[in-house]
Amino acid sequence: MINNIELNIDLYEYQVIRIVCYRQYQLISAHFRVQKSASIDPSLIVATLYSTMFSVSPELIKLKKNGYKKIKLHYYEAQALFNILGLEGSNASQHIRDKLDHFITNWKPTYRKNCQEWYKDSGLEQAWGKYEDVSEEMAEAIEGFYNKNYLNIG
Repeated sequence: MINNIELNIDLYEYQVIRIVCYRQYQLISAHFRVQKSASIDPSLIVATLYSTMFSVSPELIKLKKNGYKKIKLHYYEAQALFNILGLEGSNASQHIRDKLDHFITNWKPTYRKNCQEWYKDSGLEQAWGKYEDVSEEMAEAIEGFYNKNYLNIG
């Protein structure tokens, strides 16, 4: 995947992040049942982390020999998790924030040679299907986004 931040966390840190993500998941689920509106804010991103990455019970995860699990977060996911953990008051949350802060501060973006390679590596292919199969309008929108944000064209 493109622009990932890799973070080694132990079992306790996994549990802390899982609980935080689950709380955000519950808040967002309740919000969408009532409001039926969408806004991209950190709580929404962290809520999706629960269903995609932290839904597995801590007893069932596999740790490396050193006792850590490596998780990969996109840069925007790491920023959102950093923001939400700031609302928590525990020492464990602060410790995880310190780790995230180190990786966010030292993060450098990577660029791809072309739009199709970026589309595949960014995770959009998993969500929308192969680049060759998207509609012509969608392909134009993807290329426009890539040109504007990665090539500074337009």
